[in-house]
Amino acid sequence: MTTTPSTEPRSLDAEYLPTVFALLVLSFCLQKHGGLMALLAAPVAALWLLVGAVLAIRRPARRRPLAVKTIALAAMFVAIAIVHAHYATAARAMGQQVADGVLAFEARSGHYPAHLAEIGLDDRALAKDWMLHYAFFADRPSLFYGATFIVFDTYEFDFDTRTWAYRAD
Repeated sequence: MTTTPSTEPRSLDAEYLPTVFALLVLSFCLQKHGGLMALLAAPVAALWLLVGAVLAIRRPARRRPLAVKTIALAAMFVAIAIVHAHYATAARAMGQQVADGVLAFEARSGHYPAHLAEIGLDDRALAKDWMLHYAFFADRPSLFYGATFIVFDTYEFDFDTRTWAYRAD
């Protein structure tokens, strides 16, 4: 007696689960400060690939679909890395532009601006777009912005050394 492989179609949830997973990960991870979600999704994706690889070894017909899904997941993580690299570069450029403006103001006037409006910048727009904040208190300027990959970490500008420092939270 011979057995034939089942011709029953796979359930829709099993068929589309990787696609739904990828779309959910992308929707969270492509946001500024959403990179942490990619770190949380990576082990789930790795486990899924491991189980899929074991099944593909046992059932050769599943090898090609697994390869396609593996390439799609890899492309998803590469896209997340590229987008966050762009966010990090753009945020640093904006932060440096603000730092340069504050330093130029201080060189011209002999004191630091109390608000970024004094150098022609919109505090609220910078906070909304880049989580970039400037304050002047206790005779010291403070400038920092949120890291674009991890939500609670920041980069702070040191006005004495004119360098950026990473502050993990």
